[in-house]
Amino acid sequence: MLPVDADIVFEHEAQSKQTDITFKAYFDNPGFERPPNQRRVVLHVLVAEADGVRRSVSVPLQALMIGWGDVAEGYQGYAHTIALFDERGTHLKQWAYIGVTSRNWLERMEEHLQEIRSGSNKRFHAAWRSYTGNSRVILGSELVVLNHSFDGIMAWEEEQVDATMAKSSSLNMIPGGFKGLRFLHEQRITKSVNISLEERERAIVEYVRRRGVRPTVPNLLLAQLWHDDEFYLKMLAGRDDVLTPDQVLAIRRLAAEGKNESLICELVGARDVGQVKRVLAAKTYRRVL
Repeated sequence: MLPVDADIVFEHEAQSKQTDITFKAYFDNPGFERPPNQRRVVLHVLVAEADGVRRSVSVPLQALMIGWGDVAEGYQGYAHTIALFDERGTHLKQWAYIGVTSRNWLERMEEHLQEIRSGSNKRFHAAWRSYTGNSRVILGSELVVLNHSFDGIMAWEEEQVDATMAKSSSLNMIPGGFKGLRFLHEQRITKSVNISLEERERAIVEYVRRRGVRPTVPNLLLAQLWHDDEFYLKMLAGRDDVLTPDQVLAIRRLAAEGKNESLICELVGARDVGQVKRVLAAKTYRRVL
């Protein structure tokens, strides 16, 4: 089953006691497939509590099957997410906290929940606390990888945190993996880069305390506004470092007429040729039609 890319979603609504099971076969929908090295069958348990809290817990289905092996062997990598949806249920944006543990990930999750309830100032904890109960938010927890070596799990965490930070969707306080250990050492929080995961957690707490770091909680309302085309265009018009909608349309029109990128840049007054290239490659301004 390892190459199979699919989700099994079990939904339960506490108030009505309604349940539903959906099988999503991504191999039938190539546009939704995970990257080849991340394909797996995932079981999602989505629960809507009577008080409005929506939670999702996800695990690799293979790890629940007889004959898989010892799920507690080695290190585990997990992700806690805050996903925002609009009033129609359309997914808008998601923020993620990436973590690793040498213990059962559910034990580590309970420790996170205790820190959230106690008023922890870490960014992930503050954000989770702020949006618990929001009807347009789903708080998710997923066991992503397991049975890793220490070096393997640290490399995985570093890659995943880098990816979320690049998308400005990270809830981690510091870089992941070995990069994070170097960061703590460079900040003079630790005496060595060779520390355990438990020592790293204490070092992050000390980093927050010593630096007076205030958590930057994602503004879900602002994210929803950016999803609105009128707000998006209004913000573009108020900035002088971006292209206006008229410039974007002119770039596309001139390219269709066969003009080269350098000439287009000059004619529309773009900042540089790279800006023109990104428009034509649909990497920017895709919502300007």
